Amino acid sequence: LPKMQEAFDGYFNMFETCIRNMCFVGKNLDISAEQAGKLRAISSYSSGLRDIMEFCIRLSLIEALFTDKTVFVIMDDPFVNLDDVNTSLALSVLEKISAKIQIVYMTCSKSRIPEKV
Repeated sequence: LPKMQEAFDGYFNMFETCIRNMCFVGKNLDISAEQAGKLRAISSYSSGLRDIMEFCIRLSLIEALFTDKTVFVIMDDPFVNLDDVNTSLALSVLEKISAKIQIVYMTCSKSRIPEKV
C-alpha cells in the first residue's frame, strides 16, 4: 500500500484543479479524502472527481504490480464525466505516462481525442 499511495499521490497531483485534500488508499483499494479533519468516501464527490480518483488508483495499482514488466492498458472512454479543463488535464497525464506504459485509448467523442495520436 505505501507504494500505491505514493504512486496515487503522484498521479492525482497531476490534476491541478482537483481538491487539495489529502487522499488515502485503503487496504481494499478504496479511496477517501480528508476534509475538515474527517475522512470522506469518494462516493460523496462529483462523478468527474470520482473518475479522476479511480483513474489514478488504477494507474497506481499497475505501477505497484508491474515494477519490472512492460505493460499495456486499454482505456475505453474513461473521461466521459470530466469537464473540458479536467479532460485536457487527463489527456496530458495520459501523454506523460505513455512514455512508460503503452496505452490503447478509445473514445467516441471528438472533444476527448488527444492532439497527439
